[in-house]
Amino acid sequence: MIESYYGLDNKLSCKFYVLGLHDNYLIESRGQKYILRIYRNNWRSEDEVLFELEWLDFLKSKTDLVAELIKTKKGDLAFPIDSPEGPRLASMFRYADCKAPTNTVSANDAELLRCAIANIHNIPDEFVPRGTRQVLDIPYLLDRSINDIKPYLDNDGVSYICDLREQL
Repeated sequence: MIESYYGLDNKLSCKFYVLGLHDNYLIESRGQKYILRIYRNNWRSEDEVLFELEWLDFLKSKTDLVAELIKTKKGDLAFPIDSPEGPRLASMFRYADCKAPTNTVSANDAELLRCAIANIHNIPDEFVPRGTRQVLDIPYLLDRSINDIKPYLDNDGVSYICDLREQL
């Protein structure tokens, strides 16, 4: 699939890289490294994934603070994959050869991250997406998240997150 969508030669290697919000694979071809991101089919809609990819592509046109999204040969931001759990979208990014964050973040790393995020927020508001995405408001960010995780918590956990929600 990677060869057909991106025109890479058939001597590429593909290794599982990391499981996170997405399945990520390290792709190597002709001395170049890429990350293939396969989105979960039950986390975001296709429109939301494409919105995110448009945003990342826009950011890359304005700053070097994000990895470059590699478009398919047809110029698409992603391609579909049929998987046992249902249809998923996949996209490829140029590999960012740098130090990955760990569970322990130093004060210096936190400051670098703060500056990077501030710089992204200082980019002029010129982004005009083709698609739409869920509004990131309190009901979506907090209420929905809390309702999604409540079944996995005991009474103390539910009480804690509800108190935390009120504080936030």
